Amino acid sequence: KAGELRGVASSIIVALLFLSFFAFALHVQPTEALYSVVEIDINGNKHKAVLQEAQYHKVSDKLIHADFYELADNKPVVMEIPVKLTGTSEGVRAGGKLVLKSRKLKLKALPSKMPDSVVIDITKLGVGHFIKVSDMNMDGVEFLNTKNLTIVSVNTTRNAAATEEASKEAAKK
Repeated sequence: KAGELRGVASSIIVALLFLSFFAFALHVQPTEALYSVVEIDINGNKHKAVLQEAQYHKVSDKLIHADFYELADNKPVVMEIPVKLTGTSEGVRAGGKLVLKSRKLKLKALPSKMPDSVVIDITKLGVGHFIKVSDMNMDGVEFLNTKNLTIVSVNTTRNAAATEEASKEAAKK
């Protein structure tokens, strides 16, 4: 119908009023809290939902369409959650190159346990080392990606190789 935006919420179709959508669109930017739980009020009925997909205008970056999933407190939800790295890697300090190979991870958890992001501390990550999905552990959260998927690594560069050779020669003397 004209004046309505439709989004899929679990097994029911939720009709968002045209004005409500634009009120939402004014407050959401492409990089803001797209993985957070929102409360949608439809004719006085409040529904907890999470943004499933958002489409933005190519030039202005304004939100033009949004799809939501309705959440139930007792049913696990599957979502792709962004990865955030913290710390400065030992390998990068030694001249290595940090490579984030997986920007998002697929997680399954109850809505109350679902994190806004997967935070990984890379402080101890040396040259030639990596963190895989199998290395990850969060309470109440199941990682659905392949266990051998590399999330982040520190690759060897010419500078790191030269530093490593110099330290080996210094150790021999």
